[in-house]
Amino acid sequence: MENLLPGDLYSINIDTFWRRMSKLLVRPKTDMYHFGMICGKSNRDYVILESLFQDPVTGETHWENILRNSVMSGHLSKYAGYEITLLRPAITGTLNEQQRKRELAVSRLHALSGAGYDLKGEVIEGLKGVVRGIPPWDYQELKHQQGSKYTCLGIVVRAWANAGFEIIAPSVYPTPSAIEQAAREGKLTVIFQGIYQGIE
Repeated sequence: MENLLPGDLYSINIDTFWRRMSKLLVRPKTDMYHFGMICGKSNRDYVILESLFQDPVTGETHWENILRNSVMSGHLSKYAGYEITLLRPAITGTLNEQQRKRELAVSRLHALSGAGYDLKGEVIEGLKGVVRGIPPWDYQELKHQQGSKYTCLGIVVRAWANAGFEIIAPSVYPTPSAIEQAAREGKLTVIFQGIYQGIE
């Protein structure tokens, strides 16, 4: 596995009830589920930022994150032994320009770190689905109006948008299916998919 860079995204592909629902209800289908961003490297580990309501490994629910400070710092080794997908935004420019964009995306994520988790948005989109018709729905049918709170995927997508690179259109609700489509369109490059063993 190649070295990860600041601004790279990761998805933890753990089989949970919510992942199964997402895979069943929204197209295109994907195994990706919980998302975060690589922010740097420290002591043979990658530093990560992720917005959490429910920890995908432990199942622990962080109710306090609905109100504020949903973004948590940690290390990618937390997910060692689990299947992950690592994605690199397909930014352009010289190597120096790309590095500046990556650093800006990380900085923008830090700037959003006081935001609460957007559980309300997830519930509302689920309820809209009831009147939308029989699933599965195309990811573009799930519309989005960004407020001051973010899901795990929403906050990394917003950070990159604030750095000048649009992964998902702002009018589309940030779902794993939308990320799958972005990868298919070449906006993201899958650089690793499999069981994460840590830095070798």
